[in-house]
Amino acid sequence: MFSSPFFSVYMLRDLKFNYVTYVIINAASTLATMLFMPLWGKRVDKFGTIQVLKVSSLFVPLVPVMWLFSTNAYYLCFAQVLGGFCLGRFFARFRHLSIYAAPAQNRIRYIALSNTLMFGGSALGALFGGIIAPHLPVVMGDKLLTVFLISEWREL
Repeated sequence: MFSSPFFSVYMLRDLKFNYVTYVIINAASTLATMLFMPLWGKRVDKFGTIQVLKVSSLFVPLVPVMWLFSTNAYYLCFAQVLGGFCLGRFFARFRHLSIYAAPAQNRIRYIALSNTLMFGGSALGALFGGIIAPHLPVVMGDKLLTVFLISEWREL
């Protein structure tokens, strides 16, 4: 989540997209996530949660770096669809693992702890990105692209 808060700033401030384009690009990720979740559920049934989680986590870092290559709204919409495809399977598998790996008598406690850690980590990642973003060098004409690049590198 190091770079996640900056995509909106980048689209609205730096690329000067109108709000309709902004909403369409953001909605593309959410719609792709919802559409592909049933597919990944079938893959989990066939290959297992851990295997699908390992494979999907390899593709998650590619999404922020895709934003370095074009400012075209159609391209960025495609990047968001790919992000929904990758992140949807990653989060669905993570959720599946946290539910089924927890002992039945403590399942609610484990899920609550998992959510706390996941969302707390997301908040800390975004906070850290916000703190260091003003101090980063410019890549390809924009500091936010540097944040996207660091986000990709950090995930590897």
